[in-house]
Amino acid sequence: SALMIEGNASSSFAVKNCTFDSNQNTGNVGGGAVRVSNAKVLMENCKFTNNKASQFGSAIYVGGTGVLDMNGCSLSGNEVTTYDGAIYVDASAELNMDHCVFYGNTGKRRAGAISAKGKVNAVNCDFDSNTAGQDGGAIWLRDGGILKADLCTFRLNVANGTGNATGGGAIYISEASKAYLNRCFMANNSDQYNAHHIYANSLTS
Repeated sequence: SALMIEGNASSSFAVKNCTFDSNQNTGNVGGGAVRVSNAKVLMENCKFTNNKASQFGSAIYVGGTGVLDMNGCSLSGNEVTTYDGAIYVDASAELNMDHCVFYGNTGKRRAGAISAKGKVNAVNCDFDSNTAGQDGGAIWLRDGGILKADLCTFRLNVANGTGNATGGGAIYISEASKAYLNRCFMANNSDQYNAHHIYANSLTS
């Protein structure tokens, strides 16, 4: 609703020192504040607060073959009213983050912070007090999504476990998805099914 970036493999765009506050997308395409499609985008020192979307990505939607690099960004108080994630990463897209903070974001069904079918790389990131109505309080990986996290902190994230959800207070891994965690810290995450930190729902995950 604030910024839409469409391009191709050679397209690049930079957003620095910007604040996206109280934007709202009521459609079914996702991205409460920013939508990235196919282009390569750099975001530095940006803040996303109190944005809303009814579908995917209350703050940001990354689709197509889009690549989003985020450095020193914060996302707080963003809310998806129907589905998933402050940031949604589609199957062929990629999200790379360094020193980013996710605080107090809410997903109606899954993933208060990040919902991904694509690739997510996170270094020195903090996931704090994010909430999912069902599973994956901070991150929900699906359909072959891949998370690589190094020196990240997950604390006080909650999966409320309503409906037929299965838990994962911090991370929920499903449908042949993979999570690689290195030197990460987890504390006081919670859900309704005793998989307070991480839940993998099948042998392929």
